[in-house]
Amino acid sequence: MGIITSEGKKIGNFMTRKDVDIKKCEDMIPLTKRTMDRFMSPLKDCN
Repeated sequence: MGIITSEGKKIGNFMTRKDVDIKKCEDMIPLTKRTMDRFMSPLKDCN
């Protein structure tokens, strides 16, 4: 696990008081090609 991943887990744990899962996004639709509701949740369509 890299430094960024471990720091992300620490921040997520601090914010939610729960164990969080880290998901690596390999491919996503560019923000300029999204509707407003999808723009506001950019990781929703993460593959």
